[in-house]
Amino acid sequence: MIVCHCHVVSDREIRRAGRAGATSVGDVARQCRAASGCGGCAETVEEILSESEGEAYSRDALPLLQVHPEI
Repeated sequence: MIVCHCHVVSDREIRRAGRAGATSVGDVARQCRAASGCGGCAETVEEILSESEGEAYSRDALPLLQVHPEI
């Protein structure tokens, strides 16, 4: 879905920016221009980044699980 109408940036592009290291609305603005126009989408960009961080945390936590073959 289009999140930033000023620069026609989708939620997928914002998530991609998050995976590429964006941790703030400013980072996203520098990477894909979302939230750098009128700023009306800044709150949504922030929410998407928060969701993306949670998803990354969940994925990163999985390798910590250990399988014990002796059990």
